[in-house]
Amino acid sequence: MIVVTGGNGGLGREIVRALQERIGNKFVVTVRDTAKASDLAAQGLTVRAGDFDKADEVARAIEGGDTILLMATLGSTEQRVKQYKNVIDAAKRQGTKRIAFVGYVADQPHSPFPSTPSIIQTLAYMKEQGFAPINLRNGNYAEAGLMTATRALASGKIVSPAGNGKISYVTRRDLARATARILTETGNEGKDFALTGPKAYGHAELAAMLSEATGKKIVYEDISPESYKAQLEAANTPPGLVAFMTGAAATVKAGLLAEVSYTIGDITGIPAEDGLAFIRREALKTVKN
Repeated sequence: MIVVTGGNGGLGREIVRALQERIGNKFVVTVRDTAKASDLAAQGLTVRAGDFDKADEVARAIEGGDTILLMATLGSTEQRVKQYKNVIDAAKRQGTKRIAFVGYVADQPHSPFPSTPSIIQTLAYMKEQGFAPINLRNGNYAEAGLMTATRALASGKIVSPAGNGKISYVTRRDLARATARILTETGNEGKDFALTGPKAYGHAELAAMLSEATGKKIVYEDISPESYKAQLEAANTPPGLVAFMTGAAATVKAGLLAEVSYTIGDITGIPAEDGLAFIRREALKTVKN
């Protein structure tokens, strides 16, 4: 039986839908708050409470799962690793065969991305516990690029210290289709899957596309990391989010989100949608509305 943890998030819900298309409701979904997933239960899915911070609750939530999708969480490295270990330890006790981990393409030891240390430590811990983890190295969400585009259309500019770094935007829907196939097929233990869009784009290219598509002048301002941080702090951005956003920009500049793979098409038979095309289409809907 497959258990999808974190099934109420943006990616989680897409994975739930993709699994339903493949195997119906023959899997379990765990969420932090079942009240917020009542619609999933109404569809006939088994929905269980599975707060990663509560080891006993997690153990009950994943009970009976021979394949577990371990969804990424938010928080400090220490918080994340502790949460992931709660799931891994419970999985080991019950004899789970496979764990698929939702990771990120910026998982190199030198990566400045804030979540990277927790990814590296968690994969290592799974191996220590005898698992051959399925490592889903997801690219950057095209939906996040859409948020950047929406802000740019309102302000007339994209401001970031990302230099000429590029991003291989990938939609959650495409990630979900590939993940559902990986979870439902055998022989994927111990493999790394780079799941990205088919091409990488920089902020300057995003700005140019928005200008062309909407007729509005959108520019990209490549500012210093210090200025970027100061602007975020001046806007009363929470310290944790400041650290995340500055780290993310540094990751883009270092070229660690530019990795391009065609794995999604190879796995599903349908090529991943071009991320810039997705952003263009969805941004134009916003403009028209």
